[in-house]
Amino acid sequence: MTQNGGDFTVHIVVGRDPLGNIYLLDVWRGQTTPDRWIDAQCSLILRNRPVCWFGEAGPIRRSIEPYLRERMGERQAWCRVEWLPSTADKEARCRSFQALASNGKILLPIGSVSGIPRSRGTRERKARF
Repeated sequence: MTQNGGDFTVHIVVGRDPLGNIYLLDVWRGQTTPDRWIDAQCSLILRNRPVCWFGEAGPIRRSIEPYLRERMGERQAWCRVEWLPSTADKEARCRSFQALASNGKILLPIGSVSGIPRSRGTRERKARF
């Protein structure tokens, strides 16, 4: 949780269609302090208007949730937040995503680099699938 040190924080916004396809809509990634990634999260909420935001429960939640709620209120970035328990290692947690991808259910925008969209407007990315 330090600037240019520690783990990276990654925020990913996805959409799901009635057929169960998952569309990558927006991504933010940074090795930064919580105040910066919380502001990035609020910006993604304002830009994409997700139905729900998912975060990892545990020490991170306990340390940042009060500030996150305060910052969401200040920026009027309203969104339901669900905290998911971290029950296994990262490799095990991504197995369902891997299964969806192997069945062609994960769709990336045209022009993405390694699945991370280039900096274009969200509407333009949605339109280019």
